[in-house]
Amino acid sequence: MILPAAAAAVIIGGLTYYVLNGSYYQRQYDNSYRVVDPPVDNRGGMRPLDYDGERFYVQGGHFYRRNINGQYIEVSRPAGL
Repeated sequence: MILPAAAAAVIIGGLTYYVLNGSYYQRQYDNSYRVVDPPVDNRGGMRPLDYDGERFYVQGGHFYRRNINGQYIEVSRPAGL
């Protein structure tokens, strides 16, 4: 399967997933992609959260930051939240 260009890369628990329209994909050894189950406790829409001058994204109780390449990287819960 070829990954649609609109899929967003998300790193959860050190694994890279690609998300599009609620479906999660992972790259296979032959560089194809296949649909996989969502990571545990990571269902629902990602929503932005601005806190202490920084933008975070929250989904399923997990916090993310977006890097320069547009990938979402899981981060620790911001201090004070």
